[in-house]
Amino acid sequence: MTHNYEWIFSAANNSKPSAAQLADWTKRDAENARCNSYDHAHPDSKPRTALTGWDRRTLNTEYVNWSPKYAEPGYTDTPAGILFANWNQVSRRVQDILERAGYSLEWEDEWTTCSDCGNAVRITADSYNWQASYWNPEDSGELFCQSCIDPESYLESLHNNTRQCATIHGIDPKDHGYVKLQGDLEAGWSGNDDPKAVYKQLRKSGEKRPLIFVLDYAAQFDIGFSVWAK
Repeated sequence: MTHNYEWIFSAANNSKPSAAQLADWTKRDAENARCNSYDHAHPDSKPRTALTGWDRRTLNTEYVNWSPKYAEPGYTDTPAGILFANWNQVSRRVQDILERAGYSLEWEDEWTTCSDCGNAVRITADSYNWQASYWNPEDSGELFCQSCIDPESYLESLHNNTRQCATIHGIDPKDHGYVKLQGDLEAGWSGNDDPKAVYKQLRKSGEKRPLIFVLDYAAQFDIGFSVWAK
C-alpha cells in the first residue's frame, strides 16, 4: 500500500528547489564555511531538491514512520494520520503540503507507536507537567499505550519499587484493590519527601503488603506523589 505522503515526498525529491530555498541555503552555506561547521566539513552527499530542509540536508524517506491516530491524551486526530520524521530535513513548503493533505507532523525522536494498536505515543516531555502515558514491560522490547495496558500487570510491575511510580491517570489503583496509605507527598523545591525513606518507614511500622508509588502531579520544580498498598 502506498500512502499519499510517499507520492508527495517522491514528487518533491524529483523537483528543483525554489528560489527561496536557494537564497536561504546560500546564506547558511556562507556562514557554515566561515565557522568551519560540521555541515561545511561533512556536506550531505544527496543532491538538494524541493524536499531538502533548512539545514541543507535531504530526508531519507525510508525512515519516515506513520501512525493512524494518537494514543497520547490531549491530541486531536487528523484525517490522514501522523508522520514521524526529522523535519529539519524537509522544506517548509513540503511540510505545508503534507499538513494540507491531512497529516499531523511529529518529531521522530519524541514519539513512537504502541506495540499492540500502532497508535502514536509521546515518549519525551513537552511541558513541565507532562506524565508518561505508556508502559515498557521490563525486558519485553515492547511499549503499550494506556488503552492497551493490562492495569493489573502494570500495577504489579511497580510493587515495592522506590525508583518507579505509576504515571497513567487512566489507571486508578483504587479500582484494582489498592488502598492509599499516604498522600500529599512532595519532592523538589517545596518538599523533601523521599520515596525510599517513606518505604522504609512503612516497613518499619509493620506494613507488609505490596506497596506502589503513584505520581499525582509534575511541575517545574517539584512533583507530588502518594503511596498505596494492596
